[in-house]
Parts: sequence; structure tokens; C-alpha cells
Amino acid sequence: MARNLAVLVLVLVACAIWMSRVQPDSHALDGLPQPRKALALVDLHTPGADPGLAPWGAEKIQDYTGLAAEVLAPVPLPQDAWDAARGQYDAYRLLERLPPKPNTVVIGLTSMDTWTSDIPEWRYCYGAHDGDRAVVSLARTGVGPRGVKMTLRYVLEKVYELPCKDDPKSLLHTTILGPDDLDRMEFRI
Repeated sequence: MARNLAVLVLVLVACAIWMSRVQPDSHALDGLPQPRKALALVDLHTPGADPGLAPWGAEKIQDYTGLAAEVLAPVPLPQDAWDAARGQYDAYRLLERLPPKPNTVVIGLTSMDTWTSDIPEWRYCYGAHDGDRAVVSLARTGVGPRGVKMTLRYVLEKVYELPCKDDPKSLLHTTILGPDDLDRMEFRI
């Protein structure tokens, strides 16, 4: 298990380095209002793993929105959120571990696979949110366009307080059930 985790971390770091060189056509999201809250990002990781997702997320968010995110100290993944039978972390249990900050949306980023105990028939989830907290799992999206889209979605919803839309090409599309939904999304509101 530890060896597999180490290999996964190495693959994610290599992908992050490679994808950081791939730039989208346009960084700016047109028509953004002023943010309604501040933003903080935190790595949710296993002890000893490279906590590099929060700085990655802060860079991508600033590229697309101009918003500077505070990077908080990493938070170890809680063992009580681990479901050994599924081999996944419960995203809602991870939300409970995010540090609260007044008037700030805190988003936890993890490379680990997640699911939601609220809808156990789902094989996985890309993220979860509650109030001013959100968790994004990059296990199935990676740090490429899919991962950026999921991260930006929560920023737009929580920090800018923008409503979801029925438009499947919008970052705020109401339903994201799989990779095809993410691939249809464009970098626009």
C-alpha cells in the first residue's frame, strides 16, 4: 500500500510539472464580479507526501480569476474518513477537517480518491462542499484541464457566489457526473 501510494504521488508530481507547461488559450474568465469572500487553499495529504496541490491551485486560480488565494498549512488525511472496503476517503468527512476562517472560503485539495457517504451508490466524487468549505479530489482529474475546471467551479460558486447553470459548457454547469461532463465544459462562466 505504501509503495503504491508513493508511486501515485510521483506520477501526480510528474503530471503537475508537465501540465504546468500546458497553457490554455485564455486565462481570464470574462464577466467576473468582485469576489464576495476571501479564499484559502489547503493540502489534504498523507504524512510524508508532497504537499504541492494548494500552491498549484493558488497559481491556477490567480491565472484565471486574478484572485490571490492564501495557502494554509497542510492537513493530514484523517484515518476516520478512510473507507478500506472502497479504498477511498469520504469527502464529507474531509470537509470536517478543514480549518475555519472568518469570511473566507476554505478549499481542501487532495490527490486521493474520494466518494460521498451521502450517495453511496456513486463510485466516486470529484468533490464536495458545505457552507464555506469545499474539497476537490484530483485523483481522477489530475492537475490538467479537468482538475482546474473542478477547482474553479468551487471558487466561482463559493467565493463569487455565482449560481449554477444548465449550460453544459459553463464551469458552473449544474451536473458533473463524469469525465465527459468536464470535457464539455469550457473555461467560461
